[in-house]
Amino acid sequence: MEALLSNAIDMSEYLEVGERTLNNIFTASFPRLSTEHRLFEKWVSLEEKEGQYAHVFNAPRDQISGFLEKSFLAGINMNEALEDPLLGPPVIAHIANAISQAARKTDGGFSIFVDEAANLLRNDGFRKLALEMYREYRKLDGLVGLAFQEPGALLSVEGASGIIENAQTMFFFPNSNVDTKNLEPLNLSSEQIAFIKGQGDMRGGRQVMIVKRFEASSFNESAIIDIDLTPFGDAIRFYRSGPAPIRELNEIKQEWGDQWLSHI
Repeated sequence: MEALLSNAIDMSEYLEVGERTLNNIFTASFPRLSTEHRLFEKWVSLEEKEGQYAHVFNAPRDQISGFLEKSFLAGINMNEALEDPLLGPPVIAHIANAISQAARKTDGGFSIFVDEAANLLRNDGFRKLALEMYREYRKLDGLVGLAFQEPGALLSVEGASGIIENAQTMFFFPNSNVDTKNLEPLNLSSEQIAFIKGQGDMRGGRQVMIVKRFEASSFNESAIIDIDLTPFGDAIRFYRSGPAPIRELNEIKQEWGDQWLSHI
């Protein structure tokens, strides 16, 4: 398998960039009766049949890389990919590689935020990227944020210590159900832990604690800020996210065309 894959990669180097598709090297790279041919045929379009996943990695151009390079703000929903045990790992690995390449090409700074990170970090490819992000992206003027439901979700991830050690700033929402043992690796003070567990002086509204860590010492400093958005009233609807709000927005665009902004 390794020799055939190496040969396939070498063969692709002789093609123009836009022609380096699995479809174009498949027949010559994998003998027809080989196990490799059988494994990879579901990813390509052949004259006799269309592979089940031929549409995924076989486009003339890498659309994800182009999208990341041209867009000021990009959002990628990986939920569907994660739910597919066969499609998920290669798709996420490809997205991770595209993010890494885009980050290294930019010269104006960038930020990456990963919500529900515990689920994604179970993927080997994305976990390696996350560790690279925390070690290297600061040098590229980048900011990386990973969000977890609670600290235990982070600690359950292989390589969690590397993420914790390289995180300079942490945000904590109150969570009375958090296990105090899961907070120990974060080197927090008793007052900070009290806030997280909802035992501090909670003055109403929506609050979050920001902890800034100093690499040269074991000390940190923190501040509690009010992030309650209710004073914005109906404008909060612009912060809605998830499949349902996106579906509603697409329906409004389809119905009203260029005038969609006046109908939200």
